[in-house]
Amino acid sequence: MRTGREAEAAAHAASMRAAAMPELSPRLELPVLAGEALTTRGGEESVVLFERALSLPGAEQMPVAGRG
Repeated sequence: MRTGREAEAAAHAASMRAAAMPELSPRLELPVLAGEALTTRGGEESVVLFERALSLPGAEQMPVAGRG
């Protein structure tokens, strides 16, 4: 992460998870999973989280997915 604010980013991802945002819609689950992937220290766990985010229904149509 280039900003040097890993702790803050991890706190935001944890807050979104604690607020049950992923349960509201896949559109909200995607940034939560992506944030967790970016702030997870384990290489394989990060890959798994990103893959889960990108496999969500409609992910290919969401601008936040980095496509299009």
